[in-house]
Amino acid sequence: MEKINHLKDLFIYELQNLYAAEEQVAMALTAMIKKAKHSSLKNALKNYQLLTEEHKNRLKDHVGRKEKKSLPSMADTAKV
Repeated sequence: MEKINHLKDLFIYELQNLYAAEEQVAMALTAMIKKAKHSSLKNALKNYQLLTEEHKNRLKDHVGRKEKKSLPSMADTAKV
């Protein structure tokens, strides 16, 4: 990880961490849905999975990336 010198860099870094966490939740939900026996539990997990995907999409749009990447260089942040 690059050194964080600006609040914007910290903000982007934290958004990337949130995105990674949402990805982990999405994977766990998929596994739980497959193993759930009760239809009401499956439905609740599927609804939560949809919300998780919405969160991921918002974070992806906000950071402006499709894949996880490292922090932008100082030259890149100076352009913004």
